[in-house]
Amino acid sequence: MGGLPPEIRAGTSAVRAPLQAGEFRQAVGRFATGVTVLSTLAGERHLGMTANSFVSVSLDPLLVLASVRRDARFHDPLLAAGVWGVSVLAADMSEASRFFAKRAHDLPDPFARWAHAIGPETGVVLLDGALSVFECRTVATHPGGDHTLVIGEVVFLDRRHEDAGPLVFYQGDYVEPVAVRTGPNGPA
Repeated sequence: MGGLPPEIRAGTSAVRAPLQAGEFRQAVGRFATGVTVLSTLAGERHLGMTANSFVSVSLDPLLVLASVRRDARFHDPLLAAGVWGVSVLAADMSEASRFFAKRAHDLPDPFARWAHAIGPETGVVLLDGALSVFECRTVATHPGGDHTLVIGEVVFLDRRHEDAGPLVFYQGDYVEPVAVRTGPNGPA
């Protein structure tokens, strides 16, 4: 912290004009992310939602985090169910991403048009074409402004399509990822 200006170290802000949500969204949009479809249950009904706010948190125990808007229709059923799935989308799954980003939850069975399996541990939907899938049990939730941060313990995972590339979202659109040469220990 020695390199920070005194006003930041003291907890005061040197920013003169308030930051705007649109400007923030544009700046954050410059961070390329993968794309997922989250799934949960509302009673017997399966629900899904596209999300790119998904990260690994811990290896011991295995924890992941998803960020869900509090006003999303998916939010309350997710918190009530306490279980959820994550399907990490492959590059050829942009149609599924768009579908679950809209009003898929208005349909009686939003997963009917997508090949999927039911997770063996929690009963949530996992998309067949995904690069990898996770089943999670919620262990903590934290308010985060207009979102809730949902932390889940991974109770099942599967790496399905190691030969496919990821669906990448950047500045409001899907982009082709840059090819990365890999060696035995990862990127070269």
